[in-house]
Amino acid sequence: MTNEERFEVFGDFDPSKYEDEVREKWGKSEAYRESVKRVKQYTKDDLIKIKGEADGIFEELAKLLKRGRPAHSPEAMDLAERHRKQFGKRSTPALVRSTAVSARCTLTIRASRRPSSDTPRAWPPYVRDAWRSNAERHEWATAAAIRSLLQI
Repeated sequence: MTNEERFEVFGDFDPSKYEDEVREKWGKSEAYRESVKRVKQYTKDDLIKIKGEADGIFEELAKLLKRGRPAHSPEAMDLAERHRKQFGKRSTPALVRSTAVSARCTLTIRASRRPSSDTPRAWPPYVRDAWRSNAERHEWATAAAIRSLLQI
């Protein structure tokens, strides 16, 4: 993808800044290899669609935070689950199996970038707690996955 196309999709966010860190942490894993292979097949339009879906989820989550709904509310957990399913639909089986890894990658980036300037500063822990609460209510959540989410 050219720099111009990357800007069209991601704006001032440059995912390539995280490539070395991601490769260092997960580069030897099957999930990483599968993910790199799949991402290379995405077109600019694919990425615009994927980002738009995720942005919508995070904007709805920000509205819940602004309205004072707790991160463990059914609405917040449902948004976390919707994001997990969206991620799973587009991701590799190995990466979906490593739910904690995928959640940490996504949430570390998303939680550090508030959706709008009027999003409360409580955004990072709110995002983490919504995903953790969602993980705790499902059978797929292992103790290791939940501990990993606590480290975000």
